[in-house]
Amino acid sequence: MFTGTATVDSLVSSLAMEPLTVVAGARFGDRQVSTIEFYDPVRGVPRDGAFILVAADLGANCLHDVVYDASRHNAAAVAVKGEIPPLPASVPLTIVRVRSDVSWMDLASALREQLLEHVQRQWSPAEAAADLFAVADTISAAVRAPVTIEDWRSTVLAWSAQQTTADPMRTESIFARTVPGKHLRALEQHGIFERLRTSPDPVFVPQGVAGDGAAARVALAVRGGGSVLGYVWLVVSEPLSARLSQRLTAAGELVAAHLLAAGHDTCGRAQRRRRELAEALIAGGPTRIATAEKLGLSEGPVSVLALGFARSATARGATPSAGICAETADLRRIEDSLAHYLAAVHTSGVAIRSDHMVYGILAWPHRTRQQACAAAQSLAADFAGRTPLPVSCRIAVSPPAQSVSDLSQARIQAEEILRTMCHPASAADAVANLDGTLLQLDLLQLANYADSIALPEFVGALRVLADQDGAQGPLLATLRAYLDSAGRAEVAAETLQLHVNTVRYRMRRIREVCGLDPEDADAMLLAHLQLRVRELRRRNHSAPH
Repeated sequence: MFTGTATVDSLVSSLAMEPLTVVAGARFGDRQVSTIEFYDPVRGVPRDGAFILVAADLGANCLHDVVYDASRHNAAAVAVKGEIPPLPASVPLTIVRVRSDVSWMDLASALREQLLEHVQRQWSPAEAAADLFAVADTISAAVRAPVTIEDWRSTVLAWSAQQTTADPMRTESIFARTVPGKHLRALEQHGIFERLRTSPDPVFVPQGVAGDGAAARVALAVRGGGSVLGYVWLVVSEPLSARLSQRLTAAGELVAAHLLAAGHDTCGRAQRRRRELAEALIAGGPTRIATAEKLGLSEGPVSVLALGFARSATARGATPSAGICAETADLRRIEDSLAHYLAAVHTSGVAIRSDHMVYGILAWPHRTRQQACAAAQSLAADFAGRTPLPVSCRIAVSPPAQSVSDLSQARIQAEEILRTMCHPASAADAVANLDGTLLQLDLLQLANYADSIALPEFVGALRVLADQDGAQGPLLATLRAYLDSAGRAEVAAETLQLHVNTVRYRMRRIREVCGLDPEDADAMLLAHLQLRVRELRRRNHSAPH
């Protein structure tokens, strides 16, 4: 086991450039810090000893409540930007102000790096001497079923005797010392891991769910410090009785203690460490190449997935706080699902959640950029097909960067593709890349720029036509249909449900009114852009801010 010696004072003073300033509760600076966490309105205040980063702009009243809630849960410190409301001296925690130019993600990464160094200096592997096989036998006798104990990546750590009553999947897993990917994908597709991640109770898995010929199972997630350390799996013929379920739940605490004592908290710490490294990598910076090497993502082209939500009219009308909480919970579930999926099918990848989206960073060793592009699109589509995602979820796939050095550019491209997919005027599929969104992306950029400098909707010939015909007049509608159909009067007539001669007459009339020449390619391109951009600007103004 280990005893962390990192205190609030030691963490604050260990950072270069002095990004943190203690503004209240300095006398509590010797409090030990157990974890660095962002404040999450869904999950609430983290466990004892948390150094809480309040990245959201909550306002004085909400911030006041967060600080009091943190003190009740024995948090070590709260870090905020901007003004801090006055607090009684009796509040037993340290309040830290973050310099306004400091990135929250960079700060979290730096603090976690310092905390990890403190923890590693205290870690004593010699104290880890537990027999997981004996634990598995004990559980097997208590619940009368063959047992395996696995880590969070589904690596088989130990198993009980009497496995002859189990099924071929169990035998295959023990021989390989890991659960085969086909079974992991089946369990993920049926939402079993999602239930395990969210439920403290045993989860029953019916026969055949884990794959053809797979027997029924009962699984329990083993937790330590808020993280899933691993799983206990039983092969059964029917759901456990209430009494046996209680025994298994109690045994889960024993397994957690042994995993921690045996050093398998490395799994939980590895999850957290991998997440911290992923945060640093997605944020960019001079250490990104070294960080990618630590994650095993330094070879080959690199793609970025960005997953987020297209907000429906119903969601736009919901209470803001309720919408934020629901979105945060959905993003956390998607991050967990993507992380588990990548662990099963693409180990050269990591998942990381930000405030409004989830990123997947995918390295493609020994692939060309063209191969990486196709592989990333295929992986994203496969994940979407196997995972029960919210209907409004969209997945954007960036063009592959040549190497991790260009990752920040790939991230920006993925974000812009996702923003395009989530726009109210978008008709993109649930999974899309730049090939399918570039035109809409460019038009949105034009619309946003036109709004930013308050350009008029129409200039030149179109302004004359709109003044004469009206903004919703038949001539403008005919011109739009004609341009959308690439100058084919017959197609435009079908769209407008008019006779083709009527369309031709109106096009002649347009030329007479405003001088727009259908044979002038530049003039027609400008007219088409103005009409398309006007539609997007109007949708921008009706969309939620």
